[in-house]
Amino acid sequence: MQRSRNSMSSPPEIAIRDEIKSEDLEALFLGHTLDCLVVRNFCEAGLCAKLSKYFLNHKDIVWYLNDEVADRDVKVDGKTEYRSLGVQRVGPAFNTTYNDDEDNTQFKKYLREKDIFWRDLRNFLGDQTSPMERLRLDLDELFVNRVNIANVKGKKAFSGISRITRAENSVPGEEPHIDAVPKDIELTNQFAANVYLEMPDCEGGELRMWNTDPFILQDVPAFCMGDYNVGDANHCSYKPADGDLVLFCTRRPHAVGRFDKGVRVSMQSFVGLTEDEDLVLWT
Repeated sequence: MQRSRNSMSSPPEIAIRDEIKSEDLEALFLGHTLDCLVVRNFCEAGLCAKLSKYFLNHKDIVWYLNDEVADRDVKVDGKTEYRSLGVQRVGPAFNTTYNDDEDNTQFKKYLREKDIFWRDLRNFLGDQTSPMERLRLDLDELFVNRVNIANVKGKKAFSGISRITRAENSVPGEEPHIDAVPKDIELTNQFAANVYLEMPDCEGGELRMWNTDPFILQDVPAFCMGDYNVGDANHCSYKPADGDLVLFCTRRPHAVGRFDKGVRVSMQSFVGLTEDEDLVLWT
């Protein structure tokens, strides 16, 4: 039965595990009986600290701009630019390729930056495997259907961006929002896979989720953040620990609590469910 987006009376269902299990992946991606899957210690402490330091000191940190948030676009010298939700990134973001020109200039830049990201990170890690590459292997082995890096215009997309939020920039993240790719990319649902490398040692920084039906693309313009409040009957929060993997549906409203000190560092990939019920990964 299709659940009404505004009639949920219970918080999202969260499963906390010590390893990825096939039945949990099926419940999350296909069965609609699980709203959030947490795998504790997916990335061991030493690797978390090593990667967090790497990304926090990276020479290519830039703002993660969001072109889907109302009232965040501004005109600069006659061109439209977008403001950030307080998040910085290392690695290319697929939304920079939206509204590309006929020569696919932004998409070609995205691919170049993808290659540089993985070349440098693999050189840095040596014989260690990044948590996002491990996740892709685990999904491929454990999910009942096919799992692939998304293919866009005949090229493999990037999957594994690093996201950085510092305490002084954490307030905008409290705005409930949804994430959905443009309508020309055909998916039936969209999820996020976040591996948390460093979390602030204070109150805040938690993932906030609201239990609704996933928004279909046609309904995305009608989304109103004011309809979702902390303390609602259909709301819950989970504060990840360093090393946690968290998978959840991004077409449901979600947000991140502000924090007063420290930093929140993660590696992230979107996970799309296709019409054939396969999974595709990109960021």
